[in-house]
Amino acid sequence: MENIMKVWALYRVSSDRQVPDGEDFPMQKAQCHSFAEQKGWQITKELTEKLSGYKTAIEDRETLKILKQGAINNDFNILLVYHSDRLGRRIEYSLWIASLYNLGKQVWSVKEGEL
Repeated sequence: MENIMKVWALYRVSSDRQVPDGEDFPMQKAQCHSFAEQKGWQITKELTEKLSGYKTAIEDRETLKILKQGAINNDFNILLVYHSDRLGRRIEYSLWIASLYNLGKQVWSVKEGEL
């Protein structure tokens, strides 16, 4: 039996002014789906957020709490983002990514590969 990698995808835009009407979400989603398909992965959950990854603290981001709990519950194997800056733009995000690796999860970016 083939072992399908369960993937959760996160799509984020920084502000309404930066990307009106969330028009960046469909692009990120299409790129992540294409990437996952090429790898033979299955996206089983998609999360979106519209906030600053620089101004918003990790502990104030509900989607990151959901992702962390999903990792703890073993709901996914891989977190996929379009670009690493979709996770955030502060140094603490490296530690947050490391915490997922400590739970046995991989973090991938369409643009950069495995983070």
